[in-house]
Amino acid sequence: MPPIEKSTARQEKSTARKRKKNIIAAFEKGMSNDVKRFKKLKEEAEESGSPRSIVTNGDIDGLVSACLLHSVTGWKVKAIVWPNRKISLHPELKIESQEQASKELFVVDLFSPVIPGVSNHGGLWGGKKIAGKNEIKEKFDAFDQKLIDQSEDVMCASPNHWIGIKGSYPNKAEDALSYRYGYRMGTAQVLLAMLEAADLKPKLYDAEYLPWLIANCDGGIGSFSGAPENIPMWWSALATFAGPSSYSQQIYRLVGESPVNRFREIDNALRSEENTDLDGALNGKWNLNHQAGTTNLQLCYTNVRVVTEWIDDISGWGDPFAGEVSGIDKWEVEEPGHVERLISPKDGMHEGIEIHSPQGLQELDRDLDRVLKSISYGYFTLNQTSYMFGLDPWW
Repeated sequence: MPPIEKSTARQEKSTARKRKKNIIAAFEKGMSNDVKRFKKLKEEAEESGSPRSIVTNGDIDGLVSACLLHSVTGWKVKAIVWPNRKISLHPELKIESQEQASKELFVVDLFSPVIPGVSNHGGLWGGKKIAGKNEIKEKFDAFDQKLIDQSEDVMCASPNHWIGIKGSYPNKAEDALSYRYGYRMGTAQVLLAMLEAADLKPKLYDAEYLPWLIANCDGGIGSFSGAPENIPMWWSALATFAGPSSYSQQIYRLVGESPVNRFREIDNALRSEENTDLDGALNGKWNLNHQAGTTNLQLCYTNVRVVTEWIDDISGWGDPFAGEVSGIDKWEVEEPGHVERLISPKDGMHEGIEIHSPQGLQELDRDLDRVLKSISYGYFTLNQTSYMFGLDPWW
């Protein structure tokens, strides 16, 4: 008689205890270490009189996170990575090497193995075989180890990295480290908790919209109710780490104790104000209207300007962009190369080449090396197929 397979719900419950233990350990070690690293980076920048330049993702999570970071450090955004993978660079930003980038930049809502920063991305490969080949698995195992080793020297603050989430297992319910159980909220929630733990608590003057804006970065509110087996665990740990009187704790309770339609009511209240420009820049889920991907950089510039000015008005955090947000349309635009690999090809092919052939193995080595030097690295899923992504440096 064949064994009876467990239901997904039973598999989720069977991993719950292990997942809680993993999350607690990740925060006690990983987050604690990176809070200390961040405080040291800030102190070094103040002592040298050379503030770091922020490289941020051009979506709502990157924008809110950059505003938060600027409010307590005074650091300015000098580079923006857009959804179409182009990068806008402030004319004053002159980076010529990886060593210089590591010393002068700080990435926000981008996971880089070579530049310190904070994000909700990252994660390891995790050991899954590709096309049943041990030789390829060994290469990815080596990649994971190099990523771990590099993060010993570089602040790669990401819950998925702290815990060792496996990008190669996107939906494995019985594995406590499957990407299914990864951190699926925004960078803003992580950054706020880290700042509070570092005694750099930003001011939240506005209690009507700002807590909801932070909470819903990268769909945090929807994830809370949509993935009850996972997200509340992460959010509770974040709030606990930040402390009982923290904004992180208040926001966690706000989301957990509010009726499911409360966010819609908040959005309706915002729309009832005279916010004509904001209506066009911020959609009903409070994402930037270009966030799904666009080649129209003028739309990106407008949306970022409108939402940045709104955030500044309700927070008092200041304009985080070098030379003011109104001038980002004058910045230089670069289009660096990128790696995008299908990480679980059922037919053992990548771009028409057998991945276990000599040429395929050579190209795999090349791509993994590029990812380890990238300014933005992670996994994404499209049509139930997983990909590894790495954005090359622009210098």
